[in-house]
Amino acid sequence: MKTTIALIGLAAIASVAGGQTVTMLETLGGTGSVAEDINDLGQVVGYSTHAGDGTIEATIWNAGVASGLGFAAGANHSYANAINNNGEVVGYSETAAVPDTPGSPRTATYWGAGGPVDIGAQLSHTFSIAHDINNSGTVAIEGGAPGNSGGWAWNPLFGGLAAGADPIYRIGGNRGINDSNHMVGYAQAGFDGGQAIYTNFNGAGWDVGTEIGPQGVRDSAYAHAISNAGHVVGEAGDGVNHFAEAAMYTLDKDDPVVWLGKLVGFDTSTAFDVNSDGLIVGVSTLFGANGREDRAVAWVNGEIFDLSSALSESSGWTRLLSATGVNEHGDIVGYGLTDTGDVRGFVLTGFVPAPGTIGLLGLGGFAAARRRR
Repeated sequence: MKTTIALIGLAAIASVAGGQTVTMLETLGGTGSVAEDINDLGQVVGYSTHAGDGTIEATIWNAGVASGLGFAAGANHSYANAINNNGEVVGYSETAAVPDTPGSPRTATYWGAGGPVDIGAQLSHTFSIAHDINNSGTVAIEGGAPGNSGGWAWNPLFGGLAAGADPIYRIGGNRGINDSNHMVGYAQAGFDGGQAIYTNFNGAGWDVGTEIGPQGVRDSAYAHAISNAGHVVGEAGDGVNHFAEAAMYTLDKDDPVVWLGKLVGFDTSTAFDVNSDGLIVGVSTLFGANGREDRAVAWVNGEIFDLSSALSESSGWTRLLSATGVNEHGDIVGYGLTDTGDVRGFVLTGFVPAPGTIGLLGLGGFAAARRRR
């Protein structure tokens, strides 16, 4: 899921072990970069700015070195959202005088060995975004037309097809896919809030996606990621005690979510990614008198950790704003605010909670819970 270059943050409930390595990612010559995903080989993707003209280009970092991935034909900005272990990258390209302009033409884009492939054009979509890709090269897509989108799947070998929520939903899309080809995302029928959607792969194709969030409420629910172990995470509300809060979806209609919580004093939280050990990453947000404040966070066994606590005074960072991706080694990526006021992508290598919390929380707890299901 693409995030936006901006924002600020404050407050915590738990901390990260000192001595963690937090690497600041370089740009393509401009002042800003954002990391969106990291594969198990340590390759990072996201986007960064060029000097002078404000162009934003999808970017891959190999051993910390930034390289631009290019654009779909006719586009002048691009954003990478995900990378698999084969180095295949997906995201979207945009045509706009100003980057990230609401309503600007966007087309799902795949970057492989042969350069950019315009998925949206292949599917005859006027609007599309590729959010995720699994290790078989199958891509989770939100596409169609502005205000009339749906879930799609695409692969370089078989092309694309509709796969996701029932067409009765007017708006929706797939946000995450795992190596079993199960997909998650959201759908919206009318003016009510979005509903989190799970789409099962039955071995031959995809079943019609089903709602997996809290039922009978108007608060929006979104599923952003699914791990290879089947963890599904995103955000939801129950209309009573939880509003726009990070959640793990259980796929049990009688007890649909585990609420993950937010930083003390903060208003909302969102989970963007999860690995097979159940390490979840995302953001917690405060809407205060001084504007919006964001903090990159991680959850272990339901306990929330402020990733900014990993920073030293001489790190060059003011704070880490959002954690957007995590690999199977526990390496976390996202973006933060530097001491010079720029937004830059980061890699936090081998996440470890503060000393004394591992025994308390039990880092193997999610794995044990997974085996019990």
